[in-house]
Order: sequence, then C-alpha cells, then structure tokens
Amino acid sequence: MSSGHEWPIGLLLDEVWLRARRAVVNSLADVGLWPDAAEQLTFTTAKRLRGKELRDRVLLPALREEDRRWIVSPAIFGASNRRFRAKTPSALAFGLDISKGMQMIAGRPVRQDVAEACAVFNFGISIFDLLHDTQSDLVADFTAQFDQSVLSRLNSDPDFPRRLVENSAGSDVPEFRLILQTIAAVYQRLHALDIGHFDQVAELLAAAYDAEIKSASLAAGQSIAELRQTSREKSTLPFAIISAIGDPDLGSGTQSTAHGQIVDSIGSIFWRIDDLADIVSDARSESLNSLLVEARRDEKAEIASTLTGLLEGSRIEASAQEVRDALLHVRSVVDECGDGSAKGFDRVLACYVRAWLE
Repeated sequence: MSSGHEWPIGLLLDEVWLRARRAVVNSLADVGLWPDAAEQLTFTTAKRLRGKELRDRVLLPALREEDRRWIVSPAIFGASNRRFRAKTPSALAFGLDISKGMQMIAGRPVRQDVAEACAVFNFGISIFDLLHDTQSDLVADFTAQFDQSVLSRLNSDPDFPRRLVENSAGSDVPEFRLILQTIAAVYQRLHALDIGHFDQVAELLAAAYDAEIKSASLAAGQSIAELRQTSREKSTLPFAIISAIGDPDLGSGTQSTAHGQIVDSIGSIFWRIDDLADIVSDARSESLNSLLVEARRDEKAEIASTLTGLLEGSRIEASAQEVRDALLHVRSVVDECGDGSAKGFDRVLACYVRAWLE
C-alpha cells in the first residue's frame, strides 16, 4: 500500500476492519482454535441464558428498587441503549466464566460466591467503558462524584457501600446511579467474602481505577510507551482482579509463577482482541487503542498516516498471533490439569474471542 496515504479515511478504515478480522480468524483456525458456527451458537445461547439468570438473581436485587427498571429501559445510555441491554447478560456471564475457569486452573474448588462477585465486577467495568465510549462528556462529572477518596472509603469501611447506594439517589443521571450502585454491590460482596488478602485486592482495584481514568482523559504529551502501557493496564488489570478475588494464596508468598503467567495470558487475549475488534470505532472517536498507538510514526501523527502505517506493517497480524499464542498457553495448562476440572476452558475463551468480533 505504498499510496495508502492518498486513500480516503473511510477506505482505510474498511481495509483495517477486514484485515483485523481476517488475521484473527486465520491465526486461530490454523491451530484449531476458531469455533465453528454450531459450537458458537451453542455457546452463545447458553451464555445468554446464564447472563439473564445472573441479571435477575444477582444484579437486580443489588439495585435500588426504583432504579431496577433502568436495566431493561430503552432510555438509558441514549443511542447505545440496544448495545447496553445486549451487553448486560454477556458481561455478567463473562465475569462468572473467567472466575470459574481461573479457580479451576489454580486447582481450587470453585466458589460460586466468588464467581458471582466477579460477574458483578465485570458488569461494572463494562458500563463504565460504555459511558466513556458513548457519553464521554459525562465522564468528568462522574469522576467528580467517584474519586480516589470514595474508593478509599469503600476499601476501608464495610458499611460505606450501603451509604454509597443511598447517596446515589441524589444524582439525576440514571447512568451514574447504575454505575455507583453496581460499584457498591461489588464491594458489599467483597467484604462479605471476608478474604484475608483484601488489601492486595484493594490495591489492584485502585490501579484499575487509575488506568480507566487515564484512558478516558488522555493527556497531551504522553509518550507512545506511556499510552501503550495505559492501554494494557486498562484491559488486563480486571483479569488480575478476578484472579485475586478467588486466590487465597495472594500475598502469602505461595502463589505460583505459573498461575501468574496464565492470568497474564488471559488478560493479553482480551486486551489484544478488544483493540482488534474496536480499531475502527476507536480511530473514529480518537479513543485509546494499542494498535493505533503502536502504528504512530510520531506522537503527533494524523489518523490517516497512522492507519496507513498499520496497513503497510504487520502489527495487525502480530496482535492476532499474540491472541493465538496466549490461547495456546491456556490450552496447554488446561491439558495439564490432571483431574480434568478445567477441561473446555480454552474453548470457552475461544468462543468469547469469536463473540468479540461479531
């Protein structure tokens, strides 16, 4: 594409979109990790049912009665309402499935209460991301209400989540009320779990909050390396948190290096696939995306130049191969689980990867 810089941006975006999907499909199909249509349909149907059950049994009771209607309302999140309503069961099911898989790989009995806490946590992450993606003008107002001082009180005071729910009623923005009450529900569950390594989990939660805020308000003058690091932390820290919530060895000095590596692999899968799937929407909205950052020829590059760099180079294929290699790592660990308890977890992850692209 030597003349790519002369192409209209719309054509560049179309080509990037096609190439990203082709790269992922080809990379995974080559090693038997791309789910066929029948497997994907079975997975999607079960995931939807699992997510709706979690929504009705776990999420709705955690919300104020007068705010529960927003979960199925056509009015919340504006033009992205359909995306929100479709995403709610998926986000809950994803958090649950990742937690259960991580617990099984670690050789621990699966705790349903831990997995459900992770389901609510992942839903909270997903709706904050949605606010950033679709109503970015509201992010500053939200962070003014929910800052590090509020986070600190949630970490230190088991009764503060209840007060946060009560205080949320004072907001006239339903999206804010939903996010605040979901955060409170996560902390209510974390305190109820009575985990001995709560301080370490709290540190990870604070780091994840920082990464979310940095990605939502990109400051001018950040280097390419700093932007890439923020992108990675924003996407991978939630997986470290999900692992940590169910890991009694965290902070005890007995957590294995191998387990840390598998958590890194799972986080990397969804960091890269998220950026591959969203590359066009992120380019249009000027949102943080690791591929766009890595393809910049300099820190002030125009988007057309960046897209041309992507198409002239091999970053898209390299990212798809990272997804493949991380999935292969998970598959090898699953195969080594002697009791077979984690059997199929690599397929679950592969189906989620396909779902990300569809």
